Amino acid sequence: MTTAGWQELVAQFDGLDERARLQVLLEFGEDLAPVSPEPDWRRVTGCQVPVFLRTRALDGRVELRISVSPSAPVVRGYAGLLQAGVDGAVLGPPAYPPRDLPERLGLPRAVSPLRLRGLYALTEAVTDELRRLR
Repeated sequence: MTTAGWQELVAQFDGLDERARLQVLLEFGEDLAPVSPEPDWRRVTGCQVPVFLRTRALDGRVELRISVSPSAPVVRGYAGLLQAGVDGAVLGPPAYPPRDLPERLGLPRAVSPLRLRGLYALTEAVTDELRRLR
């Protein structure tokens, strides 16, 4: 992923009202594979629901897997968006999701402050994992 790639993901949310933003976000969650956390997965702190992730470097590219319960569709959708943005990207800072990604997607107007804190925590956890891989 590059900065331009993140801009393309964000562009899918431009001009949408809150309901449509959530619908697009939920669609990203549908693409998230139904995985269960293994012992080498990291639990994300700061989320109300259990969220687990794992990153690996394979041939200079990132493999990101995130596990979120289907009972948390907004978080699952956001996790799917992060996975779409990071998985397969060249290892390095361009793959890092923007720190203000929830804001760029217009989510502060669409989700509760508590859920929003969880989305920021998930963004930071993914970035930390990517830094660890370098």
